[in-house]
Amino acid sequence: MFHHFRRFDPTLFGYLGFLSMPGYLYDPLSPLRLFALLFLFWLWPTVRNLFSNDETELSRSNQTASRSTGSG
Repeated sequence: MFHHFRRFDPTLFGYLGFLSMPGYLYDPLSPLRLFALLFLFWLWPTVRNLFSNDETELSRSNQTASRSTGSG
């Protein structure tokens, strides 16, 4: 059951941000403007990479840094 959650991509919530557009075009629908916050889910890949604990990525970046400085 939980394997479905691992494959779920939170960036799909970003599409719900389009529901906010009528709120900006027509004043009686202004409560829909809150959906604009859902556009922030499109930043999820950046946030995920900032907080990843992937040791292979860290070791690759260290190897690249040592090659560029000439040490190691």
